[in-house]
Parts: sequence; structure tokens; C-alpha cells
Amino acid sequence: MRRVLGFLIMITVAGLGVAVIGVVPGLQGMLQREGAALTAPLDQGARKSEGFFGTLVHLFRLGTDNDALREQAQNFQAQLIGLQELKLENEALRSQLGFANETNSHLYTPARVIGRSPTALLDAVVVNRGSRDGVRIGQGVVWNGYLIGRVRSVSETTSDIELVTDRNFVVPIVLQQSRGTGVLRGTLAGATVDYIPLDTPITVGEAVLTSGLGGELPPNLPVGTVEAVISSPSDIFQRIKMRVPFQARKLEIVFIVVEKI
Repeated sequence: MRRVLGFLIMITVAGLGVAVIGVVPGLQGMLQREGAALTAPLDQGARKSEGFFGTLVHLFRLGTDNDALREQAQNFQAQLIGLQELKLENEALRSQLGFANETNSHLYTPARVIGRSPTALLDAVVVNRGSRDGVRIGQGVVWNGYLIGRVRSVSETTSDIELVTDRNFVVPIVLQQSRGTGVLRGTLAGATVDYIPLDTPITVGEAVLTSGLGGELPPNLPVGTVEAVISSPSDIFQRIKMRVPFQARKLEIVFIVVEKI
């Protein structure tokens, strides 16, 4: 009974409240304004939250776009570097092919250096040409018109090139101006020429050429130039230090003398 009575009282109070709001002029508007004032901070907070999260989404999208642009730029840069490298390679090939065309008594095949000797005792490189390309042991290897070594060993697809600065390299030579002969040997310090007759007038800067003796290598291939006479007056032969025109670590493309025409 008490619960029913309480419920009736609540209904009566609510009805009176609605009636008062309807009767008193301006009361409803005042309540609406007060309610709006109370809920305004909540609305502003919601709008700020919406703006904050919208900014985060925008920044995330910008970061994604920047990553994509950065990746495209890196791809373009890699392509540009590849084109520049191809241009340099073509220029090197044209330069060396000019020599090969001028020296038309032999056939030359281009080869790329794909490996180098890990020690200073053996000055050698590995190239990407082998027996299937006509390469044979003992064939000469040139770079920019200079003999820089010869083939030491051959597989089907690669070859080891013994450079003129290798301590095992030996080849007969002739001095271009004096026509004095000698034997070129590789050393740890570069290359020397031994067994030059004492009556040979040697000039610093004189070209050193292959003599062709033994028939293994073509004659008149430039090997280097005279850097200094290093023999002593008591020696029975003259000895020179030869300046080589290349650096092994910078060799990239070479030509192998594969056949005589």
C-alpha cells in the first residue's frame, strides 16, 4: 500500500512540474538555456576530441604518402645510378674497342673483373670469361692498350688473370727507343726489367713493349714506361724499375687476346 501511495505522489509532482513549465512564461526557454550551458563543455570536448583524432588520421595519411614518395624517389635514384654506370661502362668499352680495332692482327674478347686476389703476394684478378669463350692459358690480357697480365688458369665460365705486378709473372720485353731487350718480372713493389745489356742507353719515360719472343704473347704491346734505373755500376746487366699504367683495384673491364687473325 505504501509503494502505491509513493508512486501516485511521484506522478502528481511530475504532472505539476510540467504544468508549471507550461503556465509560467519563459520558464521553458530558461530551462533550455541552462541545460545548453550545462552541456556546452561536453559538446566542446566532443568536438575537440573529434578534431584531435581527425588530425591524427590526417598525419598518419601524410606519413604514409611520404613513405610512398620516398620509396619512389629511391627507386628513381637507383635507376639513375644504373644508367650512369651503364654510360661509363659503354665509354670504357668504346675506348678499349678503339685500341682493339687499331690492333687488328689479333682478336680480343671483353671481360669483366669479378674477383681480386685477397693477398698482396699474388696480384691477380678473376674475369667472367672462360673456355667456352675461347680463353686459353697463357693468353695476354690488355687494358687501354697496355698488356696488364695473362691467363693463368681457366674454367668453363671464368679465368684467373696473373697481372704483370705478380711476383710469378715473367715476359720478354724490348725498350722502344734503344731497342734494348730484357725480362720483365713482377715484384711486391710493382715490376722491374732485368738483364738489359750494359751498352743500352736507357731513357726515363721510355716505353717498354713486349718483344714477342717465345710466341706466347703478341709483340709490341705496351707494358709500361721506364721509371728509374736501379742497377749498380758493378752489375753485369742493367736493371730498371717500370711504371705500370694501372691499379689492380680499379680494373673493371679488360680484353683478352684470344686468337691471332
